[in-house]
Amino acid sequence: VVAAWGVVAIAAYITVSFTIEDWLDGAPTDDRAVQYAIALSATVLFAVGAWRYTQAYVFARLPGQAAMACALVLLVQVPPILLWGEVWYVSWWVYHAAYAAAFVVLLAGWGLEVRRAGSLKAIADALAMRDALAALNRGRDRDVLELVDAIEAKDVATLGHVSRVSSYALAIGKRLSLAPQDLRELVLAAQMHDVGKIGVPDALLAKPAALTADEYEIIKQHARRGFEIAERVDALRPVARIVRAHHERLDGSGYPDGLRGEEIPLLARIVAVADTYDAMTSSRPYRAAVAHDAACAELLRARGRTLDAGCVDALLAWFQSEGLPRAA
Repeated sequence: VVAAWGVVAIAAYITVSFTIEDWLDGAPTDDRAVQYAIALSATVLFAVGAWRYTQAYVFARLPGQAAMACALVLLVQVPPILLWGEVWYVSWWVYHAAYAAAFVVLLAGWGLEVRRAGSLKAIADALAMRDALAALNRGRDRDVLELVDAIEAKDVATLGHVSRVSSYALAIGKRLSLAPQDLRELVLAAQMHDVGKIGVPDALLAKPAALTADEYEIIKQHARRGFEIAERVDALRPVARIVRAHHERLDGSGYPDGLRGEEIPLLARIVAVADTYDAMTSSRPYRAAVAHDAACAELLRARGRTLDAGCVDALLAWFQSEGLPRAA
C-alpha cells in the first residue's frame, strides 16, 4: 500500500512540475531557518528510526530489521550535508556514497530475508515488527496480547494455538490449586511459550510435509530463542525459564537442556501437557488433527513417562467436568 501511494505521489509531483513550472516559486526554500528546520527534522526522524529498528533487531533478529537500522544510520548524515555541503567537494561525494550504500544495505537485507524465509511477506514482517521491548517493559496487558497476535501470525496453520494452550494450562493450574501469582505467571508463560518462533523462517512453519532432521533442529531452537527474548524483557523475565523448558520431558528426551523429572519447573510441565494436547488436536499442513479421545489416550500413554502425571490427570479431569473442548 505504501509503495503504491508512493508511486502515485511521485507521478503527481512530476506531472504538476511539468504542467506548472513555477508552482513551487512561493515555497520558502531559500529561507535559511526553514532549511535548518527541515534538516533537523529529517535527521531526528532518521536517528529515531535507526534506534527503533535496532531495538526490533535485538528482539527478533530479522535481517530486514538490521538492514533498516544500518540504512537509516547512513541516511542520518544526508540532511546536514545537503545543508552545508558544496557541489564537487568531498561532502558532495560522501552524500552520494552514503545514499548509495544505504540502498545497497537495505536491498541486501531484504534479499537475505526473502532467501531465509522463502517469501516476500518476510520483508513486511520485518518492517512492521514494532518495538515490543519498550512496550512490554511498560507492563501493559494490551502489548502482551499484541505480541501474542504477532506470534500467531507467524504460523497461520496453528491460529488460536496460543490462546487454547493458555486456557488448558489455566485449567490445569486451577485443578492443582496453584496460588494466584503462580496462575498469572502460568498464563503469561503459556501465552509466550512460542515467542521464539518469531525468528523461525515462515517456510519451515508452513511446510506441507514432514520436516527433515536439519529443519527440525532449526525449529527446536525456538525454545532457547524464546528464553533469550524473555530474559531481555522485564515483563517476561519471571517466565523465561518456563518458556525455555516447555519442551522438556520427564525422561530427559526433551529439549533444549534434556532436563529430567522435577528438574523441569512445574509451570513448564503444565504448559507441556497443554501444548501437547492442542498440538495433537489441531490440524497442521502435514497432517490432520487427532480426535479428542485419541489425544486423551495418547496423554495417558505418556503419563508419568514423558509428561507429568498430575498435570495429565488435572487436564483429563477438567475435560470430564467441563465437556469436550471446541473442535480445533
